[in-house]
Amino acid sequence: MKIVVLNSGKKNGNTSTIIDNIKDKLKLKEVEWVHYNLNDYDINHCKGCEVCLREDNCVIEDDVQNIKKNVRKNNKKSCINKLIDV
Repeated sequence: MKIVVLNSGKKNGNTSTIIDNIKDKLKLKEVEWVHYNLNDYDINHCKGCEVCLREDNCVIEDDVQNIKKNVRKNNKKSCINKLIDV
C-alpha cells in the first residue's frame, strides 16, 4: 500500500512531528510513504477560469499538476492540516 500525505504546515512544526511519528509506525508495517510539504512547491492561486471543470487539467503551470498525478495513482490519501495550540 502507498500513502500520500499533503502537508502545508511548517517543516519542523507540530504537524511535521506528528507526520514523522506516523511515518515511523507505518515503516514497521512496510507501507510506502510519499509526503508532500506544499510549502516546498511552486503553487499559484486559482484564477477562477473554470477550465478544470471542462477539461482534466489546469491552465496554471505550477507543481500542482505533478502532485495531482502522483496522488491519483496511489491507493490511500491523507491530508493533514495545521495543528493550532489552543
